[in-house]
Formats: sequence, C-alpha cells, structure tokens
Amino acid sequence: LLVEAGVNDQIEGGWDALYDSFYWSLGSAFDPGGPGKAPVTVGGRIIMVGHWFFLTIVASTYVGAIGAFLTTSSSQEKIEGFFSLQTGSFGVAVPGPSFDSSVEAPRFRGTWMGGNSDTNTSQSLQFRLLQNTMEASGGSVFSIYTVRNIQSTFFGGESVVDATKDDPCTLEGVTLGAFDMLACKAGDGKKEPQALIVDAPTAVFEIMRRRNATGRCDLVTVGSNFNPSGYGIGFPKTALNSVHFSRAILGLLAEGAVEQLQDRYQLKDTYNVCSEDPLDIGLVITVSQIAGLFILALVGLSAAAVHGKLTRDHCPHPRGHVHVEYEEDAEWDLVPEDGLRPKMIALQSDALRIEELAARYADAVTRNKPFEWKPKRKRA
Repeated sequence: LLVEAGVNDQIEGGWDALYDSFYWSLGSAFDPGGPGKAPVTVGGRIIMVGHWFFLTIVASTYVGAIGAFLTTSSSQEKIEGFFSLQTGSFGVAVPGPSFDSSVEAPRFRGTWMGGNSDTNTSQSLQFRLLQNTMEASGGSVFSIYTVRNIQSTFFGGESVVDATKDDPCTLEGVTLGAFDMLACKAGDGKKEPQALIVDAPTAVFEIMRRRNATGRCDLVTVGSNFNPSGYGIGFPKTALNSVHFSRAILGLLAEGAVEQLQDRYQLKDTYNVCSEDPLDIGLVITVSQIAGLFILALVGLSAAAVHGKLTRDHCPHPRGHVHVEYEEDAEWDLVPEDGLRPKMIALQSDALRIEELAARYADAVTRNKPFEWKPKRKRA
C-alpha cells in the first residue's frame, strides 16, 4: 500500500485502500492472479515476491507438521506413562501371584499373560496397585506378567543375579525378576512385557547401575511419577521406641543427612539420564493448537456470508456504478427494443458468412488458385 499508492491505478482510494490491500495480499497468497491486480513498481514486486515466499514457508511448515503428527499418532502407539498401560496394549511385569482359575474370590483382575511366579507368591505393592486401579475404574484392563521378585535370582532364591556382571538372559538356572524379564523380553505369550512398575528410587538406582556398567540405557523411565507416597518405618502401636525414631528422622531431615544419602546413592530423579519425556521427543502439534486455524477459517466464512447478505439486500452495486444502458448518450438508445432480434439474427448470418469466406480463401491459397467472391447486397 505504501509503495503502490498513488502509482497503481488498480488500488482503491481513501479508506477503501486498506480493505483492498488486505484482500490483495491474502488472495494473491493462494492464487497470484486471483485478485486481478498486479504491482507495477519494482519495490512493489519485490514486496509481493517476499510475501509469497513467506506464506509458502508458513503453509509448508503447517502441512508438514500436521501430516507427521497425524501419521505418527495413528500408526504407532507409544507408552507415555502409567495411563498408557491401562488400555492393555502393553504388557507390564510386576511381582505377584499367577492366575488361579480355581479361586473364586478375590478375583484376579486384568489379563494374565504369563510369568514365572506361582499362586503362592505374595502380592507386591505394584500388583495391588493394578488390581485396585481396575477395581475403581471398569474401563482399565492391564496385561500382566507376574514374577517372583523385582531382581533375578538363582533357582531356590539363594542369591541375586548381578546383571552388570552376568547376562541373566542367557544364564541357566535363573528365575528372572521384573527388571530382567523386561530387558530380556522373556514373557510368555504374544505380548512380551514392555513395562514394569516399581518405586522411583529403586528404578533410578537399578537403571543407573546398569547404565554405569554397560555405558548404554537398556531400560528407561517414561513420563512422570505417579501415586507418590513417602517412606516410613513401621512399629507396633504400643512400641516404646517409635517416638525416638521419629525424632531422630526429623533431626536427620533437618541436618540434610537424608538428602546426602540420596546424593550418595544417586536416588534422585535428577541423576537419571535414562529417561524419556513424551513432550521432549519432538515438537508435537496438538488438536488445540491447530484448532485456531479452523476457527479463523470459520469466522472468515461467517463474516463473508453476513457481508454478502447485507450487500445484496442494501447495496447490490459498487459505489459509483451507473447502468450504461440508461445513459442518454449510450449507443443502446439507438437500438429499438422491437428491432433488436432481427439485427442479432443478421449479425449471426454475417459471422457465418465471414467464416465461410475465410475457409474458401485459405483453400484457394493452398491450391494457388484465384479467390473470387460476390458480396451480398446491402440490407436496407
């Protein structure tokens, strides 16, 4: 507008130039020749080329991002946290008893996929968490692998297998725990366990211990912590030493001794380098972020419909429009209404005559023969 105003006759004058320039810039983004206007100065052409290039980048970015978002979100399901396991699409390994069809109550909730535990294995906190979640929510169904322990042990449970020194996946005489069943993908059935549930300090300690020994993250934590609870030491209700222990623990907390122990054994989440946050995997466009585009399009279409209706009812013609056929000096006044049809028929006949003569003339030139024609008599 600043470059072309006063030079380009295609731009409206006054305040109409603002609306005209907005329509020109937006319409030319989708169809450069659509608005029926073009810049006439070098500066205007440079501005329009830059404008088109910028809009092309914006459109390509949105199309690429939305296409990648729709493709990845619809083709592959990922674990993003505890709630991703409630659909039953992923197997989860927890210490707990195996399924016993002969026991009527309490009923084993979820889908039992297999494992190395038996019906006498005690229920762990993780196992009870899954059962309580399914009991509270009828739509939650976990695919459960049950194991005897969190850590792998030799048959009989005499000692724990150190996964940083031996390979429990190939070692004979080993009962795999939850960590190694997940790492070895050793579950029974078609769904191998893709996840396990354990308290955060144990998970960080075990994952970092393996990472420091091998230099790679064979296991990772995904998402944020859930169902947080503190640690405590249990005493009988009538115990005499419970108050002394509580005072001692409060004193250690005040002195920072508990935090020093967490730093010493690297039990904090900040020490966990083997972690995946679903929000940090890449720039993900959500539905709420792209909804603005559709809202803008809907608002524009609604405004156009309202403006079109008002214009048609109250202002059907542009400002300054004059019906030429009603001007006194217009040529249409010379044509009587009752004689218009015969003149149109005569004009059509002349056009056909010209077409016929043109074809005969072209044929005569091709054959190198003289061209002869007889003009029709002039109509009265």
